Amino acid sequence: MRVGCIALLAFALVACGDGSNEAPATFEGSAAGGERELLGIKLQWCPAGTFTFGSPVTEPERRPGEAQKEVMLTKGFWIAKYEATQGEWKQVYGTLPGDLTAELPEGDRFPVGNVNSPRRKTTAAS
Repeated sequence: MRVGCIALLAFALVACGDGSNEAPATFEGSAAGGERELLGIKLQWCPAGTFTFGSPVTEPERRPGEAQKEVMLTKGFWIAKYEATQGEWKQVYGTLPGDLTAELPEGDRFPVGNVNSPRRKTTAAS
């Protein structure tokens, strides 16, 4: 859930731009791990390529459904370097995606939570 949330926030930031009236410079990355900052959020470039996803069968505490698969990314993308905070989420979307809990209290420096699949699909599509 956290990776999806971070990627979604990075996607929204890139789609929104920096809010200036000037035409932005290219936002394409050039090298893995290259950094950019947008709206105060540090982003890192993930280039197109292949990688192995999942865990090896010898990994301690491995769970069912973690079989390794080769994944090919056909396009590079920017992803937030750190977890999205509630403050960052509100800066981009206006409101938090779900209710706060005792385990996840309110605070602009706390991680955002309760981002479910329907919200991700709806937000990414709009």
